[in-house]
Amino acid sequence: MLLVFYIGGLWRQHAEGCLCLHRELYAGIHFTGGAKLKYFAMSFVFLVFALFQSGVCAQTTSSAGTVFIGDSMLYGFNNFPDYLPGSVTNLAVTASTSSSALQSASKAASIHPKSVFIMTGTNDIQSGSVDLFSKTYDSILSTIEVESPGTKIYAETLFPVNWTAFPQLQAIDNASVASFNSAIRGVVSTHPNVVLLDFNASFTDSDGNMKKEISKDGMHLNQSGYKIWGNLLAPYF
Repeated sequence: MLLVFYIGGLWRQHAEGCLCLHRELYAGIHFTGGAKLKYFAMSFVFLVFALFQSGVCAQTTSSAGTVFIGDSMLYGFNNFPDYLPGSVTNLAVTASTSSSALQSASKAASIHPKSVFIMTGTNDIQSGSVDLFSKTYDSILSTIEVESPGTKIYAETLFPVNWTAFPQLQAIDNASVASFNSAIRGVVSTHPNVVLLDFNASFTDSDGNMKKEISKDGMHLNQSGYKIWGNLLAPYF
């Protein structure tokens, strides 16, 4: 009996850190007179609660590490995982738009990670308007905030391109990149708990293009570029 009371007491202390239950379960408990029987019953409840506590309290605690959401830029870290300061669940999808990122946002929220890094929008430049992108981006942030409120969100601006050194498709220009980055900043400004990460100064040359030495095709980073990016991300892990 004493053991049960002792374990129950430990679980009572532990539950006080779980806001989603302790107010309801301990309301009205006083350790005098007949309340001992009630406490015995509640001790049993907490012993059972130990089996599924993490799932019940998932909305207020983080159970995973870091998640990436976006397109081929973040996906590229799969080739250089050692350049990241920690392990990552990479949900980025190559050649994807913000609509795909919105789907990934729900997946990310379902595992309640400690942090989520988002970079999406480059492919929207070819297929969608800035207004539509802004609405979708807002939905991405809101989805994570509502479904996983304990998750820290980092929103990254898009990198510039360089068609001077790499004359290719040129369907995406830096004026459009700047416009979409402005949209990202505007959306993030309406989400006070989201952190905006703008690393463009480290990737841009004097003409406003992506630096030639860190790019493999004018749009995507090479190994040197990912090493720089990883170092820039390190303080936020």
